Amino acid sequence: MRPRYGLYGVDGIYSSTFDLEKIEDTVIHTFPQIHRLSMLLCVIVSLSGCTPKIEPLNFSGFLTDYTSLRPSPDDSGAWSYRKPGVNFKGYDHIILDPLVIWPSQHSEYGGLDALTAWKLALGFQDSMSRALAGGYVIVKDPGPGVLRLRAALTDVLLERPVVSTPDHILPLANDLLIQASEKISGMNALEGEAAIEVEILDTQSQERLVAYVEKRMSSEVLLTRDKDSLGPVLEIFDYWGKKLRQRLDEERGLREYRKDIQ
Repeated sequence: MRPRYGLYGVDGIYSSTFDLEKIEDTVIHTFPQIHRLSMLLCVIVSLSGCTPKIEPLNFSGFLTDYTSLRPSPDDSGAWSYRKPGVNFKGYDHIILDPLVIWPSQHSEYGGLDALTAWKLALGFQDSMSRALAGGYVIVKDPGPGVLRLRAALTDVLLERPVVSTPDHILPLANDLLIQASEKISGMNALEGEAAIEVEILDTQSQERLVAYVEKRMSSEVLLTRDKDSLGPVLEIFDYWGKKLRQRLDEERGLREYRKDIQ
């Protein structure tokens, strides 16, 4: 049996696949005098040319499901999903789960030190909180009208951290103290690209209402090794926070959705 081809290869993500046997049969019976292979290639090229080519992302496995994602219509290269028939007007509270960090399999260095992970998590939490302020209440408990935001920083390319001399003690979450030793004193540096994978759930039904995946590129190193600075990655967090707020506001009918986010 011959394989079915989608827009991105054998058994592609799109459901709009086409069967080579059916196309070839149509070509043979309709144009018997034309070379089969030439006509077959022409048909395939014309079909492929009808759809914009959006490069698929390297999905990490963080989201519960990827099969319902489709390319966003804004040409950003993002993939998204929205559950049909959901009324978002009653949702004005949100739980922010801790950020999950998912290094790329192509990363130069596979380990993420505790200090880098902690600072990234706090930076993301701060960006989301500021973006949602004034329109949504950040809560810890589920209930009616409460959304849950699950997010992961994925496809992260890490550089090997620099070993330095212990100099101070760092307070971490849950009153845990970690001394800055040779093992964690050097922060990883993130190269100039990373992706975000997000899903928003109803906290009572646990149904997924929204899912979103987008990759951002930068000409700069996203996270410097300076312990006092997160670097340009904060700008990307702020961008995603603004996009989240505007998307939620649009769904609730609070204001016209702006399309000028860069």
